Amino acid sequence: MLLKRRFEKQIGGYIGLEKIFGRYIYTYNQLDNISDEPMKIQVFERPLLAHISLTDKCNLNCPYCYAYDGSYAKDMALEDFKNIVDKLDEAGVLSVILTGGEPLLHPDINKMLDYCIEKKIAVLLLSNLILLDRLNLDILKSPYFAFQISLNGIWDDEREQNEELMKTVNNYRKAKELNVPIIATIVIDNKEIDLSKLFSFLEKGGITSARFGLLINLGRNKQRQDLALYIKYVNEVTQALLNYKKQHPDIYFSIQTEYMKFCDSYMSRRTVLCEAGTSELFIDRNGDVYPCPLFKSFEDFNCGNILDNSIAEIWDSPVMNKMRGISLEQMGCEDCSNRCGVWCRGLVYSYTKSIAVKSPFCTRP
Repeated sequence: MLLKRRFEKQIGGYIGLEKIFGRYIYTYNQLDNISDEPMKIQVFERPLLAHISLTDKCNLNCPYCYAYDGSYAKDMALEDFKNIVDKLDEAGVLSVILTGGEPLLHPDINKMLDYCIEKKIAVLLLSNLILLDRLNLDILKSPYFAFQISLNGIWDDEREQNEELMKTVNNYRKAKELNVPIIATIVIDNKEIDLSKLFSFLEKGGITSARFGLLINLGRNKQRQDLALYIKYVNEVTQALLNYKKQHPDIYFSIQTEYMKFCDSYMSRRTVLCEAGTSELFIDRNGDVYPCPLFKSFEDFNCGNILDNSIAEIWDSPVMNKMRGISLEQMGCEDCSNRCGVWCRGLVYSYTKSIAVKSPFCTRP
């Protein structure tokens, strides 16, 4: 199902956002009279996606939360949100990710979601799903709506005694019964657990699709782990997850550290490896803009304010151009074919305080 599309001059065709088997997928429709070989996009003319933080409030207190930095506690006002969405729509942004805190704690969350859906802008709502009942049913049934949920507390062998986690899993089932698309995410924490018990828990909960990601060295998580020991543990977990995937072809786990061969007809590998400033941006609760959510704690990466500046000014800001200037060649990655999940400049910066160094999680020999 085609949800929205826009014209991109550099490929001489349309970029569309489609919902295919419950997932948002970008598609490309090059006009026949332009050229036989599509141009590889390095930077989109305007962002495709915008992250928007609605609130700093949360009903959990996760020790690894990178978003909590106490930088700006006030909720985004509904009128500011509408003005921002209007600007994004005019610029041809195809989708938004609404985040926090816990977005379902925002008093105007239903109005905000309705406004995006009216504009035919696809929404991915990041939530722990505990407050699922706060959402209107017509929003849950919209083709322009999907969840990304955090399975907080799951990296613990006592997970079944975690009331909040069990509420999340129960509401996951409810949302799936309503055919709401859901991406489940799991953070690989820095403590060893019995992975067989984790797999059994996921099977019992009906969670057959999940993304496994790394700790970000920001917010509450800062300096919680010895990096060398954590990298060693992550490599062990990655291998165990890959073995489990081979034995269970009916489940889909993606792992940030696994090797996946890059293959894309329209986007360059550099663009896909780090989308900050190439296809996406992040908007904080007060309208301040950063290349992605992982840079919001650092004023050096402020690109302007969307309530005061145009998207064109922000997209062409010195910070955005600096992000784009980090090349694969500079990192020694030009002859690798991995669709690398750890090349993310935000992840790298959180551990090294540099955007121009190789990822400490690189598994390349």
